[in-house]
Amino acid sequence: MRDEAGFSLLEITISIAVLVLLSGFIVQMFVTSIHLNRRAYNLDMGVSAAIRAIETLKGEPMLTEGVLITHFYDSNWNLVTIEAELSEAHTEKVRFVLIVDAEEDESHESEVFAEFDLDGNYVVCSGGANLYRLSATLFEVKSNEEHEVIVSLNTSKFQQLR
Repeated sequence: MRDEAGFSLLEITISIAVLVLLSGFIVQMFVTSIHLNRRAYNLDMGVSAAIRAIETLKGEPMLTEGVLITHFYDSNWNLVTIEAELSEAHTEKVRFVLIVDAEEDESHESEVFAEFDLDGNYVVCSGGANLYRLSATLFEVKSNEEHEVIVSLNTSKFQQLR
């Protein structure tokens, strides 16, 4: 009788096929992980940029209705300076567009509103105030003109009439 040691060609072929199938799934999960990580990073950076812009406007003493802030960002979230309107030449540089605008909320009819001062005391202000709705929208610029909305935030700001 012959003493057979080692693996047969069939056993090696089957083990390689199983290894290829498993590695295919692992590579697919890795690629999906990279894609989801980038989306989460863009969402995080977009929320941060939108909150920064809205908080800047909330600190302004006087608001006007209409677009107040427009920022353009490249794929690494660096600000890009655009002199005129966004054109085809800019779409290579610009990856994200943040637009923050304000509109007066006409549903606010009260001439008295309440707020807290810096010490946490309840203060009632009178004499009339306008309520502005601030909205920030961040778009991802796509080449097919259908830009994807990444972040949309809304908040309000009372502005004392002078």
